[in-house]
Amino acid sequence: MNRLLDLCSLIDRNATYARDKTAIHFEEQPLSYVSLNRQTERIARAFNQLGVQKGERIAILSFSRPHFLGL
Repeated sequence: MNRLLDLCSLIDRNATYARDKTAIHFEEQPLSYVSLNRQTERIARAFNQLGVQKGERIAILSFSRPHFLGL
């Protein structure tokens, strides 16, 4: 059965099975799935420490940057 994955699940799965494969390229700099997953986990912990709970929404106003992909 083929099921669709949300972005977080996809990053998490690929961090396990395709650790060093490139997740994104930005300005000639590759970012691996495992690095992206670590960044995502770090951001999640920081928001949790600020009181943001899983499922709550946040807003970000910024230029398109890969730094915000982990959000």
